[in-house]
Amino acid sequence: MKRTVFFSLFLLVTALAVFAEGIWVVQPAGDAVWPIGVAQVIQWKFAAEESGQPVTIMLFKDGLLVGKIAENVPCDLSGAGSYKWQVGALLPSSKIVLESQKVVKPGKGYVIGVKVWNTMINGESKLFVIE
Repeated sequence: MKRTVFFSLFLLVTALAVFAEGIWVVQPAGDAVWPIGVAQVIQWKFAAEESGQPVTIMLFKDGLLVGKIAENVPCDLSGAGSYKWQVGALLPSSKIVLESQKVVKPGKGYVIGVKVWNTMINGESKLFVIE
């Protein structure tokens, strides 16, 4: 009985630790409308273990990758990060990810994804609009 309780407690603690990891993208907010060509700040917060690690920032539309915004973005040790993005600008090598979306076009259904470099830890913004 003690062994079962201990094992169950171990599984619970492990699960909580996994869910505690992550990135929370706070900007763009869900009601954001970002004009193409205007500089906007992408902001995120992370769990303490990921603080200070570089991230990759990606743009998705309707669940499909449009392209990479930035790679190897340095972050501080405070558990927060930000990146100033000229809306619509993608890394040159990523502009051909999808034939149907070679450039960023006005529309709904966009999401910013932020991923800790060389890990599976990531997060995404709420849906926002690019116009």
